[in-house]
Amino acid sequence: MNNKRIAFIYLQKGLTTVPCLLSFLELLSRNGYFIHIFSIRDEKSFIHLPNVRLHSFPGYYGKNFFMAGLTTITAILWVLWHCITSRERYGYIIGVHLFGLFAGASASFLLRVPLVYYNLEMYFYKELKSALWKLCKKLEICCSRRSGWIITLDRWHIRFLSKQHEIPQERFLILPNTSLGLARRTRSRLLHKVYGIPTDRKIILTMGSRFFDSKYRDQILEVSKCLPADFVLFVHLGDIPNSIKQKRFAANVLFGDRFIPYDSLNELFGSAHMGLVMYENENRPAGGRNQIYMGLSSGQFNLFMQCGVPCITTAQPTFQWVFKRYPCGIATEEFSNLPQLIQYMDSYYDHFAGAALRCYEEILHFEKYFEVVGRKFSPNDSISNQLVKDSTDERMASSNR
Repeated sequence: MNNKRIAFIYLQKGLTTVPCLLSFLELLSRNGYFIHIFSIRDEKSFIHLPNVRLHSFPGYYGKNFFMAGLTTITAILWVLWHCITSRERYGYIIGVHLFGLFAGASASFLLRVPLVYYNLEMYFYKELKSALWKLCKKLEICCSRRSGWIITLDRWHIRFLSKQHEIPQERFLILPNTSLGLARRTRSRLLHKVYGIPTDRKIILTMGSRFFDSKYRDQILEVSKCLPADFVLFVHLGDIPNSIKQKRFAANVLFGDRFIPYDSLNELFGSAHMGLVMYENENRPAGGRNQIYMGLSSGQFNLFMQCGVPCITTAQPTFQWVFKRYPCGIATEEFSNLPQLIQYMDSYYDHFAGAALRCYEEILHFEKYFEVVGRKFSPNDSISNQLVKDSTDERMASSNR
């Protein structure tokens, strides 16, 4: 691509908590692209990469559609204003998630710039209860069809989105939700050092954001009393419910309350001996089949794999698919037998840990997938050229009406 300037529209908070997005931006930067990120103001999201500039503005992300719509309009105007005042033209506009896509599609049409949709979650029309969410789904389908190509997280996203949106699978690209780098083969002691955990204790790590809302929470806390003496259940961050705060737990249950920056996530996950990963259907628009087919799109699961840490997971079909090919964990529908599962995995630990490393290296290594994406950013790409032509034709047709 002769024009190496890219507009990247992300209208949510927590950009630095999504491994695949940071990996994508870093590799674009390394390859000489200039990325302008247009995002709502977030004090926790700091991007320190060469050739990457953050344009932040007041905005909203939440359940209020009116406010979300105003934020989308603000993003469109922000992109247009920057192009007018700087006289810079973008080679591509990338819209992330739904409202980033809506803003990107509008700016793409007005500026006659090819559009790319970066999809992170799946929404199924029949599962959406609100008329406004159903409208958003229709808009997603319309805008994604206009995209030159769609980047998504795994093969299940491609299968479902291709069918729902009636878009050929050839127009989809996979970028796994992982951080950059090779598999980590050495253990970290970050959590042991930060929380004063004896180095001979083996940590079972789970994320509080999922754990405290899980229907298995109380069951796991109860059976954790029966864990082997050298194991510790560590729940990292999350809002601890008052009902949990008021209880006393055995010494082998710890709740972490210290923020670990993104560039130390490998150290965090590498501190674990085993991972506990739980996804369940949630009462939200992306909480149905999107959660059922959570697996390789799970950032925390993929980080465990990158660090060679075997996992015990909920029984999603995607996790079961992984474990049949790479015996790097166990999927279960009940956690009452958690101590027994832990003892079994510990007995064959090298086997499970080795399979986790193979899983990462063979199907989750981000750099391998990026090679395909890099080739798409080309002036000779037929889809991109056709998109520019279609956009020009649409504008001429509009002016003739």
